[in-house]
Amino acid sequence: MYRIYLDGELFYDPRLPEYALTGIKCDLEVNKTGTLRFTIPATHPLIGSVQKMYSELTLYQDKDWLYSGRVLSDDTDFDGNRTIECEGELSYLLDSIQRYHEYHDISVKDYFTDLIAKHNADVDDRKRFVVGTVTVVDPNDSLYRYSTYESTWSTIEDRLIKRLGGYIRIRHENGKRIIDYIEDYENVNSQVIRFGENILDLIQEVSCEDLATVIIPLGKRDEETDERLTIKSVNGGRDYLEDPDAIALYGRIVKTVEYDDVTLPENLLRKGKEVLSRQKLLIPSITITAIDLHLLDVDIERCKVGDHIRVVSEPHGIDEEMMVLRIELDIQQPQNSRLTLGATKVTLASSMSRGTAAVLTSLSENFTAFKHVVTDKLQATNADIGALHTELAEVDSLIAQKADVADLNAATAKIQDLEAADAEIGRLVAQKAGIEDLNATNADVKNLKAATGNIENLLAGNAGVGTLQAIHLTGDNIVIEDATIAQAVMDDLMAGNVTAAMIYTDFIKIGSKDGALSIDGATMQIKDQNGTVRVQIGKDASGNFSYYLWDAAGKLIWSPDGITAAGVPDGLIVDSMVAQDAAIDGSKLNIKSVAKELTDDGTLSVDASHVVMDDTTLEANYKTMTKQIGDNAEATQTLQTEFKEVQGKIESKVWQSDITEAVTPLGSSITELSDKYTSQQQTIEGITTEIGDVQTSLESKADGSTVQALTGRVNKVEETATGFSRTISEIKTEVQGSVTDVAVFYALNNSETVPPADDDPGWSLEAPEWTEGMFMWQKTVTTYASGNKKTSSPTCLSGAVGADGEAAALLRIDSSRGTVFKNTGVSTVLTVTIYYGSQRINTSEQMKAVFGTASRLEWEWQRMDEDRYGVISADDSRLSDGGFIFTLGADDVDTKVTFRCNLIIE
Repeated sequence: MYRIYLDGELFYDPRLPEYALTGIKCDLEVNKTGTLRFTIPATHPLIGSVQKMYSELTLYQDKDWLYSGRVLSDDTDFDGNRTIECEGELSYLLDSIQRYHEYHDISVKDYFTDLIAKHNADVDDRKRFVVGTVTVVDPNDSLYRYSTYESTWSTIEDRLIKRLGGYIRIRHENGKRIIDYIEDYENVNSQVIRFGENILDLIQEVSCEDLATVIIPLGKRDEETDERLTIKSVNGGRDYLEDPDAIALYGRIVKTVEYDDVTLPENLLRKGKEVLSRQKLLIPSITITAIDLHLLDVDIERCKVGDHIRVVSEPHGIDEEMMVLRIELDIQQPQNSRLTLGATKVTLASSMSRGTAAVLTSLSENFTAFKHVVTDKLQATNADIGALHTELAEVDSLIAQKADVADLNAATAKIQDLEAADAEIGRLVAQKAGIEDLNATNADVKNLKAATGNIENLLAGNAGVGTLQAIHLTGDNIVIEDATIAQAVMDDLMAGNVTAAMIYTDFIKIGSKDGALSIDGATMQIKDQNGTVRVQIGKDASGNFSYYLWDAAGKLIWSPDGITAAGVPDGLIVDSMVAQDAAIDGSKLNIKSVAKELTDDGTLSVDASHVVMDDTTLEANYKTMTKQIGDNAEATQTLQTEFKEVQGKIESKVWQSDITEAVTPLGSSITELSDKYTSQQQTIEGITTEIGDVQTSLESKADGSTVQALTGRVNKVEETATGFSRTISEIKTEVQGSVTDVAVFYALNNSETVPPADDDPGWSLEAPEWTEGMFMWQKTVTTYASGNKKTSSPTCLSGAVGADGEAAALLRIDSSRGTVFKNTGVSTVLTVTIYYGSQRINTSEQMKAVFGTASRLEWEWQRMDEDRYGVISADDSRLSDGGFIFTLGADDVDTKVTFRCNLIIE
């Protein structure tokens, strides 16, 4: 079973639908980085966590590590699915540079170790390697090498692998990324790739890419003459080595090999012979479509890159041990997986077909006895002539499927018509040759005239060309010393120095090697390591010339209109950046902070002399109000005195004999009225009522003038008394409506929807211990100053069981001094207790032991008249022990504040 991890977190598991991927393919190859490709569905929970060039994906088969690499490309389709391609961790060696340095008399192991050490110094920890096994050696064990600001991988590939051979292998052990440089892989796989069992298809190919029949070895360069050491002095004056058998079959194919560290011609000759013995060999590659039997039977050894494995196919005449060079894994369709095996060396002679070898043997036996042959007509299916010497050879017509001539020397050679499907000529010397179409691997021509010339390799010390016109010029390496080019189309231009009068970016796109900088037309962009555009200067999509700046999250922080809201982080704006007449909305101000700034000592109280209301300071307004209150108090005192005087007069009038006689029929009523007045005179409302009753009696009987005067006085007192009555009523209503206590009650019930009855004896101020199958209910009882009580509707806090049958968790908050406080006397400590099954948790340490190290408490608060809660930062100085203790002061409560606490489990 295959699994994939993203930066150490599970990313793909075929058993989990939510962690599904599609089209997973992995290519592994010796001395290559390898690739991993797949598509992430838009519903994948980690689809947004994949970062280009940073995220590392790791592939496992069962418990075996197979591949690690970083994201190289990322494409998102219309439906939001992302197609990812990764390059293997060997590519990390591309991220470092080997600065200029010369190495003398150093072993392969020490040289390789130093290269990796310099790489590790250039990159961060996650891209570093530990040097493991080094088995490749140099015959002299004394290398001469130099570094020229190339990447570490290019240096290893050019200075070691290409010159000494061997394989770079990466393995993971004990959390370390180990890199080996080995001469050969050691493991011989016990599995057999066998025809009729697990071979689905077999293709055998022979590559001639590195084939050479003539080798020119070159040694160290002379610093004064710049000439290289050759083997002329030890090889009979010839600077080359050749293999006659190879030349007879394939003609002369000349290649050079360079050894910067070889200073003796004898050693250079030996190394040249070793190279020739290798490069005259063909390496057949066998591509086998096979099924790894390990997928069918876990007891069978799994095929790995570099394994030596036996291949048996009787129909193809194969029973050999070959190396697994490449593995193409189709993770979800293993029947499409492929193994590429090769590295079986075959000499040129043995590479010929059995039929051709038999014909040559027969011809050799038949013609060995002839020293001289004269014939009018020679016909042969295949004629291999080692040497043809003649003073004059006239051939009217030569027709051959293939003609290989090692050396043709003739004073005069006249060929009227030469037709050949394939003609290989080792050397052709001619004063003049008119050739309609010339195809040659290597041609040394003094004077060449051709309508069409297709030259694979042109070597010239000096080539003077008056005018060169070419429709299409291709080549791996083309060096032009000095040229004026009217128009050229180049996919890739690399140059150490380019001098130009003008380079138009409308036709040439300019970019940095890492893709961070690009100039296209009138637009320049700069990207970060994740490929996100951070800066754009020049023409935008609307055709306007402007400047844009984005942050790492992709938010625009600068536009043609100036800085955006996202570009102004907290703490950036200082006093000098705010205009003197800036109109800032009051809702955007922190009133408490402003209040503290208004005071001289930084307290929350406001200095009244600093607050101006209607062009007058609050202090002045306060003094005016104080004076008015004082005046009102004096007026009230005077009114009381006047009231007492009126009261005395009323009493006097009430008991005057003339009034008594006048109201004799009302005698008992007057007596009753007097008693009622006396008993109610302490309250203003009672006084007003008594005065009204007396006023009514007087108006019905007494002297007109006296009663009228008394009525006026009474009306004034009554108006004043009514005002006092209203004030007292308002105060009474406010006092009666204030809250004196809030109590929270808990009870258990076996129903999740029906709460316990209000008179259920189970209601208690202490939260009961939760028991299996029961539900925890809560209600709040609020008591007012009037004595009235209000009970909230019960709420179910927890279920019978938690997730997956676990016990439910219940949080309780206790206040050390209750929940109601007088004026600014707020000071209390809130503590949290978590009830989880039979456990009682009241410390952060206990919580993390039960719910995991990632669990935490999160406090929220809500002011009166607000409809949402704000989150209190975990770094708040009022919180301690991970939020289990919350200390509140007077500044934290304004009239009424609600606090609540949540248990967060991740």
